[in-house]
Amino acid sequence: MRSSSLLARPTVARLLTTMSATTLPGDVKVTEHFLSVPLDHSKPDGGSLSLFVRELVAASKAADDLPCLLYLQGGPGFPSKRPAFPASGWDK
Repeated sequence: MRSSSLLARPTVARLLTTMSATTLPGDVKVTEHFLSVPLDHSKPDGGSLSLFVRELVAASKAADDLPCLLYLQGGPGFPSKRPAFPASGWDK
């Protein structure tokens, strides 16, 4: 359970950079971001780490107010699958 001090001081990711968006064949718009997040959320003024985030959306729907889906690729000990083009499966 989270302590009340954590709830009183929420910490969030801070956007460091956003790369220019690229539209790929198959109506896929790709935008890459780097975020800074606390290494330890109970010590938000302590160290931080950078996270790479790749955003995929149908280029024809890029201006729409769409929900987000977090998809974690790969993991310790095995590679991550790259998105297929044209889009298929979860990124269609």
